[in-house]
Amino acid sequence: MQNGFVERFNKSFRQDVLDACLFEDMNQVINKIKAFITDYNNYRPHESLGNKSSNK
Repeated sequence: MQNGFVERFNKSFRQDVLDACLFEDMNQVINKIKAFITDYNNYRPHESLGNKSSNK
């Protein structure tokens, strides 16, 4: 097992991107990953911020 934060990110990434989508080419993969990272870093609630997103 890795660091708990890495494990949590890996699980979210796997569920939201890899298991949820079928890709036709690498551009679709790259765009989906960029959108996921933006959402994960800016709009999801974070425990360290009192369960608020970084944009609040």
